[in-house]
Amino acid sequence: DFENGLAGWTSESLAGETSWELGAPNIPALSAASSGDHAWGTNLDGDYSSDAVASLRSPLVDLSKVSYATTLSFQYFIDSTEDVEGGQLRILSEAGEELYTHETLFTGTRETWTTFKLPLPISLQDQKIIVEFLFLSNSDANVSAGWYLDDVIIR
Repeated sequence: DFENGLAGWTSESLAGETSWELGAPNIPALSAASSGDHAWGTNLDGDYSSDAVASLRSPLVDLSKVSYATTLSFQYFIDSTEDVEGGQLRILSEAGEELYTHETLFTGTRETWTTFKLPLPISLQDQKIIVEFLFLSNSDANVSAGWYLDDVIIR
C-alpha cells in the first residue's frame, strides 16, 4: 500500500518530463490514495507531459519461495487520452527481459479507484519477477492527470 516509502520500488523517466512520484495525490479528480495516504502517480499534483515514457518497477519478487502465486492485483486511477495514451503492465525477468505484457492498455478516464486482477501465467511460477508499470503519452499537447497505482498485491 506504499505507506512505508519506496521499499525497493524504482522509477525512471525514459522520455519526456513525466516521472512517477510517491505521495498523496492532489488533483481535481483524485484527492486521496486508494488506501492510506500514499500512492504512486505520474504527477501527484498536475498533468503528465507530452512524449512521456515513465517506468515504475517493483522490487524483485521471488515466486519460487511461495507454494503457488495465482493473481496480481492492484488499484488504479487513469485519466488519459482514450486509446492513444495510458499505462502498460509488463512482467520482467530478474535481468529485465520481458516475460509477459498485458495486451490491453490502461487508458481513458475512470471516475474513481478501480480494481484490476490478472491471473498470473503458469510460466511465471518458480521465477523471480519484476512488475513494471509503463506510462506512455504521445506528442499531442492534450494532457491529463495520468496513471495512479496503489495496493499492489501478488497472491
